[in-house]
Amino acid sequence: MAKADDKSSTTDRIWLSTTLDLAVRRFGKETLAKRRLIEWLATGRLPWSCGSWYGPDAETIARLAHENAEKEDVGYFEPSGLYRGDPKFWGAPTLETKWQENKAGEIARGGARAEGIWVMHSRLLALLPKKLREREETPELTDAEVPTPSANAPAASPAPPMNISEAELRECLLFVVMGHPPNTTPLSEDELIKNVEGRLGAPVSRDRIQQVRDEIAPGFKLKPGRPRKSAQ
Repeated sequence: MAKADDKSSTTDRIWLSTTLDLAVRRFGKETLAKRRLIEWLATGRLPWSCGSWYGPDAETIARLAHENAEKEDVGYFEPSGLYRGDPKFWGAPTLETKWQENKAGEIARGGARAEGIWVMHSRLLALLPKKLREREETPELTDAEVPTPSANAPAASPAPPMNISEAELRECLLFVVMGHPPNTTPLSEDELIKNVEGRLGAPVSRDRIQQVRDEIAPGFKLKPGRPRKSAQ
């Protein structure tokens, strides 16, 4: 079964690996983050697609189904996903997900496989909890359980900033650069920083962003004194 090509903006796409990293920061526990992401993907709440997709056609499905009926233990299951972006793909009983490699596939013979998996960043942010959680099992205190601070107690320390790895920053900048309309003026420094921090969900120093930008896309910056022009 074929589906129309995805029309989402490339600037709103993030890799599956980045999706998991963002979810872990919000949920505080990798097992919980993976469970929630699979749930959202399987129900269609978190749209997805991929660069490469393999799913057997109707003729192959019929042939394998015939073999499955004629023989025992051929290890064939009708694929759960029928096209790239199909939510049913994530409900496959034999699905193996390689998060850091951005790919997943059904282990059973004839199963569907997807590589270069990405999701819509804006939809992910809408689903994630608004505040960070350190542990899933941490109970929420009721008003009666919340201790009353002493008048002499020192002020609480601010929460530590999220640590954005070099790989995450490079990947994010690549998405920004690759998704920028061709033959248009590059983003200004302030626009670039705002875009990057918005995608990562955390502040990043200007120096770090400039350094990585200069390494992977040295030409992606405005010339001194040149005003920014919007894409037509």
